[in-house]
Amino acid sequence: MVLREYVHVHFKQHAILNGLKENGCSGKDKQTMIRDLSGRIQTTTLVHMKTHILSDSGLRENSSESVNLFQDFKTQKEAESPNITIETVDQ
Repeated sequence: MVLREYVHVHFKQHAILNGLKENGCSGKDKQTMIRDLSGRIQTTTLVHMKTHILSDSGLRENSSESVNLFQDFKTQKEAESPNITIETVDQ
């Protein structure tokens, strides 16, 4: 699965959970969403980015900036190796 697809699915699921708030579900806060997003990426290529995002309070609160950082890093690395994916996703 490529990163773009994974992020799309993750955000869609997050929106579904937040939509259930009116039915008593607590949803997920922004920090939990970012931890889930980065925690399920199981490739050594993005470990540095995961660590950076999780250690920066601003990035933990801003999903679009975090995703942009992952995408920018991936784009930079694709120039070196065009077959980077997120390898596996724990469901």
